[in-house]
Amino acid sequence: NSPDAPLPTYRPKDQTVQLGHTARFYCEAFVGNLGLPDVKSDISWYRVYERDQEAIPDDQQKVIRREDNQNIGAILELTNVDVKSYGRYMCRIEMGNSAHRLEMSAWLFGPPIKAEDSSSALLQFLAIFLACLAFLALLTVYRYAPTWRQINRKNSNQCRMDPAEKFNIPTRP
Repeated sequence: NSPDAPLPTYRPKDQTVQLGHTARFYCEAFVGNLGLPDVKSDISWYRVYERDQEAIPDDQQKVIRREDNQNIGAILELTNVDVKSYGRYMCRIEMGNSAHRLEMSAWLFGPPIKAEDSSSALLQFLAIFLACLAFLALLTVYRYAPTWRQINRKNSNQCRMDPAEKFNIPTRP
């Protein structure tokens, strides 16, 4: 009535939790009826680091046994989450001896950091750039408009030549 190794019945799920809030993980496995009084199943949560594991204190986890101790589970509760709380957590269920074990893990993430949308930043830049170009064009027109008017007046005050004179065509008196 007992499997060779614990069988997962509920795997912990990754979570995203804001700073200062509470995170709860749950894992559970079927261990069956071991039938021997000295052989027990055990469950514990661990904080997993790159090259190390650290057991979570008992006051942060609660062991749950149900269906005549054939299923064993544990709730991990992390209160007042801070930046150091983010990372990977592992639930380890051992049956009889450490040779029969099941390890399941989940991640605790912080909320995503909102970065400015790159396309809207580009549009803002282009709008400012075009506004500056338009402003410079208006300044140029305003600055040189009197000079252009004077040049146009000089050209318009000159006597115009009769087209016939241009080609030395005699005109009739």
